[in-house]
Amino acid sequence: MIKKIRRVVLIVLIIWICIFSMDFVTVFALHNKPLFMILVSSTAHGDGSGSYNGLGYVFEIDGHFNDCDCILQGVVKAKAYIFKRPIYQMERINEP
Repeated sequence: MIKKIRRVVLIVLIIWICIFSMDFVTVFALHNKPLFMILVSSTAHGDGSGSYNGLGYVFEIDGHFNDCDCILQGVVKAKAYIFKRPIYQMERINEP
C-alpha cells in the first residue's frame, strides 16, 4: 500500500517538474508566453503581459507580443516565483 502511494506521489511530482520546466524554458529561454499557465492579471497594454499562475508557481511577465516595430519581441522582463518565493528574474536589453 505504501509503495503505491509513493509511486503516485513520485509520478505527480515528476509531471509537475516537467510542466514547470517547460514553462520556465518557454519564458526565460525562448522568450514566449508560458504554455501551461493562466493569465490572472494583465497590464494596461493588453498584449499578454501580466501575472501568470501555474500549480504552485507564478511568472510576472512584461513583453511585446503583438506585431509592433519594437527592437525586442516576446518577453522582455520576467520574474519567477515558487510558492510565493522569488527564484529567478530576467531582463533583456538590446539583444541583436
